[in-house]
Amino acid sequence: MQKFVRILSAVLLTTSAGLLLTSCITATPAPVVDRSSSLSKQYPTAHMKTYSYRVKSGDTLYAISRLHGLTVGQVAEMN
Repeated sequence: MQKFVRILSAVLLTTSAGLLLTSCITATPAPVVDRSSSLSKQYPTAHMKTYSYRVKSGDTLYAISRLHGLTVGQVAEMN
């Protein structure tokens, strides 16, 4: 019985140490893409309209886009 407890303790200690060490590995950060220049080309400031809308419970992007005559993608980008 003591031999079993020693083996079990060794296995648990080894597993715990392995998990601890693998959690310390630094992950590669996610790539960051700057899209600000592409938005200015898509929506030139001279022709840009200013929209203001207070979102209410139950609103959807589709409903808001239809209300303002925009596409869902445009509303999402403005948000």
